[in-house]
Amino acid sequence: MLTIKLTNTSAGLIAIQRALAGEDITFTKLDIGDGVLTNLDISNFTGVINKIKDYSLGVVKPEGQEMVRLRANINNVGITEDKAIREFGLYAKFGSSEQEFLFAYMNTGDIPTALPSSSGGRYDLNRDFVLYIGSSTNVTFDTNGDLVYSTLNDYKALEAQKEDKFPKNSAFNRDFGVNENQVLEGSKLAEILGIEYGGILNNSNQKISGKGYYDTANKKIYKCTGNTSINYADAGYFIEVSNNDLLGKLQNLVEIGSNSNGTYRKWADGTLECWASEKRAAITPSYSTFNFPYQFKYSGRTSVVCSATDVGDGAYSYGCAAISGTQYRLYGEKPTVGTESGMAHLYFKGVWK
Repeated sequence: MLTIKLTNTSAGLIAIQRALAGEDITFTKLDIGDGVLTNLDISNFTGVINKIKDYSLGVVKPEGQEMVRLRANINNVGITEDKAIREFGLYAKFGSSEQEFLFAYMNTGDIPTALPSSSGGRYDLNRDFVLYIGSSTNVTFDTNGDLVYSTLNDYKALEAQKEDKFPKNSAFNRDFGVNENQVLEGSKLAEILGIEYGGILNNSNQKISGKGYYDTANKKIYKCTGNTSINYADAGYFIEVSNNDLLGKLQNLVEIGSNSNGTYRKWADGTLECWASEKRAAITPSYSTFNFPYQFKYSGRTSVVCSATDVGDGAYSYGCAAISGTQYRLYGEKPTVGTESGMAHLYFKGVWK
């Protein structure tokens, strides 16, 4: 999809010239939409392509000498289905008798901002827009009454009355770091988790798939696997990703043990491996029966793979086969030459579940 940064329309460029000449310009509202751009020439745009909702502007604040920052609180009040915000249109007007016009336009293309349905709870997003106005200071905006500053001059007057800033890194302020008397940057939490942190799980806010949420009830982090607004760690929507939970899963990946019959390695996927050693002297010319170090799931001789190797002078040859899930037979062939001091080393592989 086509994208375009915040750009003045032709009407917006003319408005800048009028403001510099001394006329009062009033910023009136922000429109959002989900329209798709087909042409990068937005100079003659008079509105967004497909409007979703409009909002009052929240803050007027100088940015350097010739820029102004406008803020709008975007929320999902009245939004009945999930939306993808691509379009942002800022409107302005001159005087009380003139009609408002599209001052600037932006479209984020295939990188939209999600606006969830209000059915999942209240959602708010503050969005700032920095606009060029030259050296003009006669800038105002229409407000909903919740704002602190109404003009640049008001802001500057109040700024001059504010208290002095306290020294950096004093009181509760600290340098970023991982040592004593330092604070951890918020971004480090996402690095530790390996996923973006989404907030508290135990509320009715929309939970976004792929983000991590903290459950205050059991003190664990869960990864959301599907968009939802439920307020508890339902296994259908959340999986445990806390370090302690992951450690438990790793510890249960393999079990290693030994007993008088030999050693075994029991894997979480069901694989079972066993090792045993038997002295030559314990093996009759026909066969002898021994116990496995761990019980296999038995469904016939071929369900357990057996192999035996002679360790000594190499004079013996062996065969082995499982006769149940707990026992195997070891067949030995004694040659005319050889000693009884050697060992038969055995390896078995099958499944335990």
